[in-house]
Amino acid sequence: MIGKNVYQPSVRIGNWFEDMRLEESQVKDFLDKKKNGDLLMQKRAAVIENILKKVELTVVNDGLVHFGNIIQLRCAGDEVPKITGKNRQTSVLAAHCSIDVMSQDAKLAHPCKVTSCRDLIPNVRSCFVITSCDGTPNGQPLRYTQPFYLKTTDSSGGNLFLQSDTFDFTKCAFRTRHQEVLLVPNPSYLAQWRIIYFNPLLRMEYENMPVPANIPVLINHVYTNQNLCVEDEARLIRTVFSMDYEVSVHTYLNSHKAEEEQNHWVIVTAAPGAPIVMRSSQKESIEEAQGDNIVQQPN
Repeated sequence: MIGKNVYQPSVRIGNWFEDMRLEESQVKDFLDKKKNGDLLMQKRAAVIENILKKVELTVVNDGLVHFGNIIQLRCAGDEVPKITGKNRQTSVLAAHCSIDVMSQDAKLAHPCKVTSCRDLIPNVRSCFVITSCDGTPNGQPLRYTQPFYLKTTDSSGGNLFLQSDTFDFTKCAFRTRHQEVLLVPNPSYLAQWRIIYFNPLLRMEYENMPVPANIPVLINHVYTNQNLCVEDEARLIRTVFSMDYEVSVHTYLNSHKAEEEQNHWVIVTAAPGAPIVMRSSQKESIEEAQGDNIVQQPN
């Protein structure tokens, strides 16, 4: 008879009253938290919804990029099909922050990393503000080789600055071991960037010229003189939002000493009276820019 229950199921044994009251209290607390939206699942869902809130890009009438503009940085996918592996798709620069860090203030917060997501719809995590670092007022056009800051939007964006530094064993990209890209709360010389013309043969002629929007350019880190890049399909990183491409600061050169497609970015703005083109290759962007005379070579 040892180890055998000799009581009927209707017989209550042990601290049955305390157990019943404890269970009722737990159910009541759960229902109260659910009603007030205090459950961890509800908080995380609210934070993700807030971070993925749609943001309107700045409308430009002259086709140029200005200080204070809200823009997207888009990298076109692979144009030539790969023999092995998958082609890299078109993606945009986006913030990648831990859900636990975002849950504290319901916004992007430090520490915050950077990836390139395939969701091309402008939202809080994928929109940035062109900010001056030399006192240039908002509304003035950004020029080639002019230093500037890339900052996230206000409120939910957290006002974080895009920054990079020389890599070592303690700070580097997770998979490629290239220079790491982060979002930090305070600007410094490590957060200064500049726009370089994508064609190396005409690069010197375009120095100090206004930067047109919606055409391929290079985003160069001033301190290390390396270019912002999107890694290939094998460098995918799992985030709370999606599977994103890894972003680093590294210059990829082809046999002609020209930057490859991973380093080509498009500063996307909203055109007046026209919808935002969500997917466009670099070749189409160049032909459109030449056809509309957006970029004119100086005499």
